[in-house]
Amino acid sequence: ILEGINTELLVILIGVTFFFNILRANGTLDLVVIGALKLIRGRIALIPWCMFLLSYVLAALGTQGTATIVIAAPIGMALANKYKFSQLMTSLMIAFGMFSGLYSPLNPTGASTTTVVQEYGVSYSALVTCGLMLIFTFGLSVVAFLVFGGGSLIKRGRVSIEDNDEIDGARRGAKITSYQIISIIMLALLVFFGVYMKLNMGFAAMLLGSILALKEPSKQEEYIKNIPWSIILMITGIVCYIETMVTVGVMDYLEALIADFNNPKLTILIASYIGALISAFCATLGTVAGIIPMVGAVLANPIINAPAAIACICISSTIVDVCPFSGTGAVLVASAQGEEKKTIYNKLLISMGVMMIAGPLLTWSILVLPF
Repeated sequence: ILEGINTELLVILIGVTFFFNILRANGTLDLVVIGALKLIRGRIALIPWCMFLLSYVLAALGTQGTATIVIAAPIGMALANKYKFSQLMTSLMIAFGMFSGLYSPLNPTGASTTTVVQEYGVSYSALVTCGLMLIFTFGLSVVAFLVFGGGSLIKRGRVSIEDNDEIDGARRGAKITSYQIISIIMLALLVFFGVYMKLNMGFAAMLLGSILALKEPSKQEEYIKNIPWSIILMITGIVCYIETMVTVGVMDYLEALIADFNNPKLTILIASYIGALISAFCATLGTVAGIIPMVGAVLANPIINAPAAIACICISSTIVDVCPFSGTGAVLVASAQGEEKKTIYNKLLISMGVMMIAGPLLTWSILVLPF
């Protein structure tokens, strides 16, 4: 049971929240927020789309999924908190952006999926899966944007930084301190460590945060207290529980049910639902690598369009990763700020439930059923 505790996720959550607590306290995140707003010339409605694009580019260039969220989520949540728009919308669009680039041939998930599929001798193109994922997640992002307040953001138009009371006046008019410059360098190093050196983002964040904390040792206790310990323990505990279910064979039982269906197209739908269920609590890469072999024979059936069927399974198994029990969802919850910190967990859980129920059926109806 203890072996079921995901220590890597635990280290990521603690390290990342500790690091960004320091950046938030010393005003560095405010500088990033102001810089981002200047870049889009105050058009506040573009902020969620910039976060979607940032996540997509990072993932498509090969950044591991959780590492992408670690980089983008604290910035996106800070922007949403400052300018009073939905952090749920921001989190979903950051996650969808990452999902859309996850199956790029440069990303470990995309490369691994290609390797698994090629073992069964079926036609497959990583670019097709990546393209379909981008189209689908872009559509989901449009829905999230419109449902969770995007229309009101468009009506707000531009935001004037100089006249905006939501930015701390003292920080807005003050000069950048050497401590903030060092903090920005540390943030760039965190991106470098995650994207290029492939280090554990939690360990890297903890190391860089500890160096920054040496400047203000009296505040270290505050930084540690502000880590959302209750959320971290809850997520870690539930992941351990799910791993226990895997150990006693519950997931194997669900997977074995696929063998009872003789309809190839229906088999793909069932596989997509099982992939969505498992992936909500486990790693997407491991789920896809486990589901595809179960339907390997079905993919070779001439009545099945193999690239579309594979894309259906991949999309269904990926979009549920906003679940707070997964690495992506857990980092999003840990990055929430202000009042939404209390509710983002439940909102993401509901969003995951909707996508788990509707996602496989929708993708199957579009990509598999008509062919």
